Amino acid sequence: MEGSAVDVFKLPVPIHHELDGGRYIGTACAVITQDPDSGWINAGTYRIQVVEPDVGMCYISPGKHGRLHRDKYFERGLPCPAVAVVGIDPLLFLAARYQVPPRRSELDWVGGLRKQPMEVLKGKYTGLPIPANSEIVLEGEFRHDEKRLEGPFGEWPGYYAGGKVEEPVFRIKRMMYRDNPILTCAASNKPPHSHL
Repeated sequence: MEGSAVDVFKLPVPIHHELDGGRYIGTACAVITQDPDSGWINAGTYRIQVVEPDVGMCYISPGKHGRLHRDKYFERGLPCPAVAVVGIDPLLFLAARYQVPPRRSELDWVGGLRKQPMEVLKGKYTGLPIPANSEIVLEGEFRHDEKRLEGPFGEWPGYYAGGKVEEPVFRIKRMMYRDNPILTCAASNKPPHSHL
């Protein structure tokens, strides 16, 4: 699906916990960005809340590599190209959660472990590598000039992470998915506490 046809809600995007700020498609995912100066590709696990068929927000903690990439684009007054992949290779999920050293790509790290490169497609709108075996792909851009309220979200150890905070909008330009895609989620070990 592209342009006005994009509708993430055609998938069963869940509300994970009773006090979540909305529906979250990205919990066990990888968000792929590129450093605008060096070309370094990063894949990090960041939560993605969907609020409209083609609009979401992605909370990225300060200091994370994807946030550093995004901030460089924003400092220049530019949107940041990004691809969110859901239902991914377990090794890529491990790498996206792990602190692979700066300027090393998680996709390369996985290829090194497997002793063969990851198969990827080139993003039509972003030029970013998209793991070919992904179940769901959301290709678009973080907007420096548009924010919405994101959160809270019940994190896996059993607490709510923050309240509602303004985050840059992730505008989805293209959505690809397999027939009957598998939506992987980072399930909680216990329900979050009922107070914020």
